[in-house]
Amino acid sequence: MKNIYNYEYDELNNFLIELKEKSYRLKQIWQWLYKNKVLLRDVYNFVEYELRI
Repeated sequence: MKNIYNYEYDELNNFLIELKEKSYRLKQIWQWLYKNKVLLRDVYNFVEYELRI
């Protein structure tokens, strides 16, 4: 599996669609990782277990 930091926006979107994740999740994760510079381990605290990459 790819490291989440290696996903481009569209790739991450497709991945989340495959997981049948809610549409707001892409923007949420993207902002955490790239805008807010939240560490991946901290993102895990916010997303459901099934989404952990």
